[in-house]
Amino acid sequence: MLLPRDAMCVPDDEDALTEAGRRQAKLFAEALYRLRPSLLVTSPIRRAREHAEILGNELRLTPLVDARLAERHMCQPPTLSLDESRKAQIQEQLNPRRSTYGGESVADHRARCSGFLKELTSQEVECVAVVAHGGTIEQTHSLLAGSPLEWAARAFVRCDPGCAHVWVRLRTERVIVWRLDLVNAREPELLRSFGVGYERPHDS
Repeated sequence: MLLPRDAMCVPDDEDALTEAGRRQAKLFAEALYRLRPSLLVTSPIRRAREHAEILGNELRLTPLVDARLAERHMCQPPTLSLDESRKAQIQEQLNPRRSTYGGESVADHRARCSGFLKELTSQEVECVAVVAHGGTIEQTHSLLAGSPLEWAARAFVRCDPGCAHVWVRLRTERVIVWRLDLVNAREPELLRSFGVGYERPHDS
């Protein structure tokens, strides 16, 4: 399972990707081509959809939009300063069932991500790419690692824009175990890990 975070975006343009973000997504697609994902799922938020469309064009996949991958709906007032926003988020991480402004709590967000993961992992898919956002990737990472909700403030694993975590599912006779292979990886690391020699598929 590849968990790429949406690339660089323009905050004042409905979160559209910047030109640098588009280049990030294109390079990422070239790295992912060696893995040949058979499924591409994305958050409905614009920057993620644009990222997924670029991946889909390169990988010959049609992105599936899943609302459960959207970032946490915190319902913070637009007048809130960046510093006030960060303080509120820290408090909500420390108290994961609390919602400062009446939006989703961390626990609500985690439950949404858990529902997505359970449905996804019930399918027989060899390789899947999931384009999401920092908080959603953080929750997915925590769930795959088996971290309890109460560890929300301590289990943070950074994933920068245009980077990805890579998880591998290992099957045993009785259980399914997830192994984390790459953290916050950019396209050069993906190419080193999964082989170089990207070739764009020829048009048929």
